Amino acid sequence: MAAIGINLSHNLSLCIKQEKEIRYWEEDRFNKIKNYGLRDAHEVLLLEDKIKNLPKDIPICFTSVNSFEEGINNFCTLFAERNNIASDRWFRSNGVHHDHHAYCGFFNSKFSDAIVVVMDGGGAQQLESCIDDKPLESLYWQKPWLHVESESIYYIDKFKLSKLYKRYSSYYNVMKSKSIRDIINTLYKDNDLFNYTRIKDGVEESYTTLPGPGMVFVALCAQITGDKEGFDAGKMMGLSSYGKLGGDTNADLCKETQVATEKYTIRLIEKALDMSTCRNIILSGGYAMNCVNNYKYTQHFKGVNFFIDPVPHDGGTAIGAAVWLDDYFQRSFSEQKFKGRLIDERNN
Repeated sequence: MAAIGINLSHNLSLCIKQEKEIRYWEEDRFNKIKNYGLRDAHEVLLLEDKIKNLPKDIPICFTSVNSFEEGINNFCTLFAERNNIASDRWFRSNGVHHDHHAYCGFFNSKFSDAIVVVMDGGGAQQLESCIDDKPLESLYWQKPWLHVESESIYYIDKFKLSKLYKRYSSYYNVMKSKSIRDIINTLYKDNDLFNYTRIKDGVEESYTTLPGPGMVFVALCAQITGDKEGFDAGKMMGLSSYGKLGGDTNADLCKETQVATEKYTIRLIEKALDMSTCRNIILSGGYAMNCVNNYKYTQHFKGVNFFIDPVPHDGGTAIGAAVWLDDYFQRSFSEQKFKGRLIDERNN
């Protein structure tokens, strides 16, 4: 069995899975543009050379954070045409960005089963028009497509993924109107500007206007460096080691952010452990690159086996997409669901 996964968000990447082995590349390793992502539907990927000599019947999954952007959909069609890929051998995944993080971490961990905690700077967009008959606009005070998945908890066993918890954040306007210190002072307390929880299809879903831990570092980076995309958030994590609580320097702000998010993520991992008897924990998503706090988890949680996804950033979702797709075919699902259409894996 074989499958190909292509991540079209930042850290644009390609994974070819054949049997139990994978080959993986990131586009920015070739073009030297850091954090490179798809910028134009007509761009030719340097990574395309990696699949030119492969059999044309290997299925391909295109994955990204923003599943409904027209430019991305156009690119997928052009990519398939350029490479003579039949319409029933490729498709676009929808709303499962964190799922692909989870599959990537699990494949690399070699655990037989695990709880996967994904903590991201922003995941799949929440596109529901209403919740319990209440328009999203009235719940969040802004447009519905600005709500993104910030954290997720899964249980996974032999690549069968069970969704346990999803947290959706609508933080953008809050970030624009508040300083990082103001956000930290109110972060993860009971007085969220808005907090709404429901159970949908057996999954606990939480909706809030406050950011998740990865999002805070993205906003911190934007405040300090002016990089609105937050791609240097990892530097902010490192800078925290030089700061002190209560100070006024950038390093001090980073330190406060590190401590606040550490407390929150510990509570999140505790929540994950309460949801399952499994004691294997996999961490993925951009926040899992926080090496200092990852070490602290191993000291705080005794008797828990931790594994950190080696490709926790968005590039790893290409691995997750390939792993998921290969398993999808092996489970003998009908290929008639594909036909080059946008597929919502949540219905499968």
